[in-house]
Amino acid sequence: MPERDQIILDTFAKVFSLVDEAFRAMNSDDKTSFHLLLWRSAAEAEYLAFQVSMVHGLSDLVPNVHSSYDDSGKAIEAVRVLLAEAQPLVHSDPRRAYQSVRSAATILRKTCASSERSPKRS
Repeated sequence: MPERDQIILDTFAKVFSLVDEAFRAMNSDDKTSFHLLLWRSAAEAEYLAFQVSMVHGLSDLVPNVHSSYDDSGKAIEAVRVLLAEAQPLVHSDPRRAYQSVRSAATILRKTCASSERSPKRS
């Protein structure tokens, strides 16, 4: 397997891991940890989208990303679905994979921004 492919697979694994950590932290009393994990997940998903874009020459692709979730749990579940859909498509349909990864990153960013505005527990 070429090194660039392994790097993309490793980044997928890291994003999945961070999303899972964020999901576990979602219902904890430590909202700062949850917010930080969402931010890290979004950043890593953006990096993954960049990798897919550069490896497959999609730098001119501007995906149409529409997503909105009021519930963090539903948002995180949607991200998991999008990433699971994208991973096997990286080589067979990189445009669709890129679209899914960009959508996941957008959902994570919006959820992160929403969690920042949510009232903090004392």
